Amino acid sequence: MYVFNNAESLVGLIQQRCQVPQLDHDFIIKTLSEVNINVSDAHFYFKRLAERLGYLSEIVVRRAFISIYNQNNREVLSGIVSAICS
Repeated sequence: MYVFNNAESLVGLIQQRCQVPQLDHDFIIKTLSEVNINVSDAHFYFKRLAERLGYLSEIVVRRAFISIYNQNNREVLSGIVSAICS
């Protein structure tokens, strides 16, 4: 998972996009790691992460991760869009 693998450098964006300015960066990284170890199904990953970050909406967390991925992987997405449009 892109965001988990790059959590150290993305933690500020995770904090912003998940709308949890009150949470410490170390807590967010630790929570990502714990959830990643405990959850094997990606659908539950966002649900568990949302719960542990303060009972957020799963949709907010999912949207945050997708937004961060899209922002940082434009070259991958442009290839997909080009293939669809041609």
